Amino acid sequence: MNRPTARATFRHISRGWSLAGRCILLLIAVSGCDRMRTPHVAGKVTVDGAPVATGKITFTPLTQGDDEIEASSEIRNGGFSLNCPAGQRRVSIFAFRPAGTPGPDGKPHMEQYIPKTYNLESTQVVEIAGPEMQNLNFDLSLPTAAR
Repeated sequence: MNRPTARATFRHISRGWSLAGRCILLLIAVSGCDRMRTPHVAGKVTVDGAPVATGKITFTPLTQGDDEIEASSEIRNGGFSLNCPAGQRRVSIFAFRPAGTPGPDGKPHMEQYIPKTYNLESTQVVEIAGPEMQNLNFDLSLPTAAR
């Protein structure tokens, strides 16, 4: 009697899974195309013309839904770069600088030094359109007393 060996059976099954696996990967890739086209946003943040040395920028959706997510990036030497879903977004910017004497670990304490109107109470709204790269620059001003 001519019965298939375990090795031959495994090859037959693995060929079938290989084809099925390829089809599944293709379906995932095609269905995820919109996600792969999330707009890239980059730019500069300055305060009174000087680049923000250390900070954070956040783009929060104006509408809340299951598919609406917040996007944020660190600000380093005035620059930021991130992928952000398309739509209207509220912009919150935090900027940090050393304050006072160093802590016990020798590292300086950092203070958030820009007004709440740029972060917690921000009304700045931008439209992120996709999938092209967007360049957004923000020039903030400090009140005289905060400088």
